[in-house]
Amino acid sequence: RGEQTQFYLLPLNGGEARQLNNLPQGVAGGPVWSPDGSAIAFSATIEEDEPIDPDIPFRVTRHVYRFDGIGYLDALIHDLYLVDVADGTIRQLTDDVNHNTAPQWSPDGRRLLFTVSMRPDTHNNYAPELAILDLSEPSISMPQIDIIVSANWGDASSIAAWLPDSRTVAFVGQVGGLPIGSKSDLFVVDTEGGLPENRTAGFPEGVGGRMQPDMPAAAFFTANALPISSDGSDAYVKAQIGGTIQIWRVALDGEESFNVVMDGD
Repeated sequence: RGEQTQFYLLPLNGGEARQLNNLPQGVAGGPVWSPDGSAIAFSATIEEDEPIDPDIPFRVTRHVYRFDGIGYLDALIHDLYLVDVADGTIRQLTDDVNHNTAPQWSPDGRRLLFTVSMRPDTHNNYAPELAILDLSEPSISMPQIDIIVSANWGDASSIAAWLPDSRTVAFVGQVGGLPIGSKSDLFVVDTEGGLPENRTAGFPEGVGGRMQPDMPAAAFFTANALPISSDGSDAYVKAQIGGTIQIWRVALDGEESFNVVMDGD
């Protein structure tokens, strides 16, 4: 009926659902609960004064301005938001022309990891960059965005996760300059600075494998799980071995080490 999707809170011990927010453009991605349960991070499209009318001319300011199966990007890119669970107050965290999606709270609840893609000044929109927002200062209305894995390094992916130290991030990606079809590897990077470290350089197959859809919508609008052990020593990744998708355990520190957890058909 034209109504926008919003968040509702439903008591687990029974009772009626309570609507938490009422964004004019609705909610697009999330919810992601903060570790202390006080806030929810999510993404939403930009609220437009006048929607684009494809029947009349309009100015294009992006190198890539539309995708099959997605449409015109200006109307579909996301910004990040926080909603306070207690009173429903909404705080906008990003306000740019990039596609900011898949937020993940650091275990200490002070920062958000997310992906940045669809930059207007590049033709390479398929591989997102990884960025963080510092939320430790609530008085700052628009937190600074720090890119921790940039397009200058190579191609990251939305398959990423915090380690328990709230300082290190593991992610699947490729260094720049490799031919199309090269294998992806699992990397770890210190969010305080430094180059990503490859943890699967000796692994013969690529990690993070999945069926590749014809349309890019799934890659842009969904996050991919990268489970991390409770002590931060290992990550669990998917790997395509022949016609199967297997699960492997990869050590995140020390000597390179990986072993299969689940294989077969």
